[in-house]
Amino acid sequence: MARSARAAAAIAAAAAAIAAYAALQPGPPDYSDTLYADASWDPVTGSITITYTDRSMATERVTLEVLGLPETLQKNHTSSHFVERVEFGGVPANGWRAHPVTFAVSHAELGEVGIKVEVHGPGEPAARTVYSGPR
Repeated sequence: MARSARAAAAIAAAAAAIAAYAALQPGPPDYSDTLYADASWDPVTGSITITYTDRSMATERVTLEVLGLPETLQKNHTSSHFVERVEFGGVPANGWRAHPVTFAVSHAELGEVGIKVEVHGPGEPAARTVYSGPR
């Protein structure tokens, strides 16, 4: 009985150590105070409007990609603000989740940062912006 009590105590201690380690790990970065990215659907023009703004003005380069197309759209920018319009014609059959918009940002202060947004329709709130990096 004493042996099983020691084993249970060791397992509980290991579980507590793992939980403490996980709690100390940083969550995903949030650069929303510095970097803004959005993609919105305009049914009148049949296009999505993609916006990127770096409030710190320290962007060196941005590679914009719209995924899920027959040929991935990729454009490079060297400014801290740009707006791109991409013709879609209509809402995709598989929805906007099949067409994420990504930004690979080379930033003088933050390093290499990735951003992913989903297209949202007029009057809809933007989905959560996902940031990754720096690498």
